[in-house]
Amino acid sequence: MAIGITADQLSIGYPERPLATNINVHVGRGEIVCLLGPNGSGKTTLFKTLLGLLPTRAGHVAIDGIALQALSPQQIAQRIAYVPQTQGPIFPYTVEDIVLMGRTAQVGLFSAPSSMDREIASQALDKMQIRHLQDQVFSTLSGGQRQLTLIARALAQQTPYIVLDEPTASLDFGNQMKVLECVRQLADDALGLIISTHNPDHAFAVADQVILLHEAAITAAKPPAEQLTSERLTALYDHPIEVVTLNDGRQVCVSRSGHH
Repeated sequence: MAIGITADQLSIGYPERPLATNINVHVGRGEIVCLLGPNGSGKTTLFKTLLGLLPTRAGHVAIDGIALQALSPQQIAQRIAYVPQTQGPIFPYTVEDIVLMGRTAQVGLFSAPSSMDREIASQALDKMQIRHLQDQVFSTLSGGQRQLTLIARALAQQTPYIVLDEPTASLDFGNQMKVLECVRQLADDALGLIISTHNPDHAFAVADQVILLHEAAITAAKPPAEQLTSERLTALYDHPIEVVTLNDGRQVCVSRSGHH
């Protein structure tokens, strides 16, 4: 049995608007796969297809060797957690309430949380180092605190895989680093993660494999040092980009236009 989230010859999009074809993705446990692409390239659509929220247009998706269409929505939610871009709920839920919602996939929609559910949520809060926020109303938090809360909710879901849709979007630099450190730690704890970002430096920082999605075409997954070349990034973002190697061996991206 193939372990991981696997998409073979996948086509994604909508009946009136196909977005990309021949997508091949594999996310193993303990691995971070990073998806880069400009706005509208299909990153979120791909995630929704992997989560079973949108039907495939062609090809197939499997989770640990089980075809996605053979799984019920609850069974999918027991295998993959989803961290959307930061959002604000309509009702004044506390941070603890939000994290406890992650238990719904395991216990059912209308079940009251048990003492074990509360303990699992508490452990997730500790893991994200936000226990001190548990009684605060989610909508009053900073962007970084909200993102850490949503990741804690995904942890409480107790799935082997997590999909994160632009987890660092709209965050300041410090909070971006906190979220990236959390993502790397989750992979070190043997979770499989697929994340999207607009910042190739983030892919250099945490990704094991990188996929580029642009104009209905997708590149095969490769390690960041192989995938993120100056030429490919320039074509991806339609802007002159240079990949520079620092003295410590790290690679970063800089713009080649304007002043240097």
